[in-house]
Amino acid sequence: GSQTLDSDTARQVLDSAANQNLNLASDRLIKLNNGMVYLRSKLAVDADGGSDWRKDRYGQATTSLTNADGSALDANRVNYFVLPMTNEYKQMGIKLGDLAWVRNTQTGKMVAAIFGDLGPERKIGEGSQALCRALGLSGDPNHGGTDKKQIEFLIQPNSGNGKGDIAKDQCLMVARLAPP
Repeated sequence: GSQTLDSDTARQVLDSAANQNLNLASDRLIKLNNGMVYLRSKLAVDADGGSDWRKDRYGQATTSLTNADGSALDANRVNYFVLPMTNEYKQMGIKLGDLAWVRNTQTGKMVAAIFGDLGPERKIGEGSQALCRALGLSGDPNHGGTDKKQIEFLIQPNSGNGKGDIAKDQCLMVARLAPP
């Protein structure tokens, strides 16, 4: 079965990854011994699904993951992250709707987020406007986020249910990430 972690344990796992210098291999998904997937990267702003999607030059009105009613995840309201359309994440057992702890190493801020959108093959490190703001960064589609490789993701395969509804509520995502 897939295990999940509360925020304190997730922090310890992220600190351990940093101590093992896994963060030096930035922009790469790394499968940890506990089955979770670690990534350290920059964070570009994704406005897809939100009211600002037209301000993003690659913007789209929809997101790859949708809510049960078929509506897109709202980039302004939902903490979601984007992974490139490659097979790498699938080989690690990650699918749309899976959850992650995401931490800004500069500020220590950490929040839950959902794998909500697929992005270009060569672009890794992208998150919704809401995720950027939750991590203390600007959510501006053209100037927000950060180019520094200071954002860590601890993705938990099989933690989602393939729908975006859970993402509307940070507490629900946190509850899903914490062990029973």
